[in-house]
Amino acid sequence: MVIRLTQGSSYGSSGGDTTATTAPDSATPIAASVYLPSPCNNYSTIADPTRLITSAGGLACDNTFFTTVAATPNYIRFIAPGGTQLATSPPNNANGNVCGTQVAGWTNVTYPSVAGQTVNAFVNYAYQGNPSYGYQYWVVVINCNGFYVFGIWAPPNCDYRYCTEP
Repeated sequence: MVIRLTQGSSYGSSGGDTTATTAPDSATPIAASVYLPSPCNNYSTIADPTRLITSAGGLACDNTFFTTVAATPNYIRFIAPGGTQLATSPPNNANGNVCGTQVAGWTNVTYPSVAGQTVNAFVNYAYQGNPSYGYQYWVVVINCNGFYVFGIWAPPNCDYRYCTEP
């Protein structure tokens, strides 16, 4: 049996206006609330199609695009037309000359499947045939119940850039 309460009331309260109704067991239960971490409501969006792993290379630079205090990442939601998540594989031949830059950032993260779940992963950078050239950086990936928010830090050098995929 499913018990439904009227809005603003609580089951078993002593108030005179509280009502409870019952529904048959076949009724669709009301979904429980899901706790979402604060970055799910406090992020910046990027809709840049040049970030797509399939876009041509260039000289775009993320170390001046993002500002980072050591312990605080930039919380970003990537949106169309520029892809909705970080690229999950290096560019073809690990060349790196894609997504508007010369050194292409990608991650092999397993994206969290549960709303509210957060995972940490490394971002690798592909350059001149090496899929893991130079630096690796942490990235935080948060499942915000239908989209992902990424906690990312500014890379150390110009031409290092986070790439996306649809």
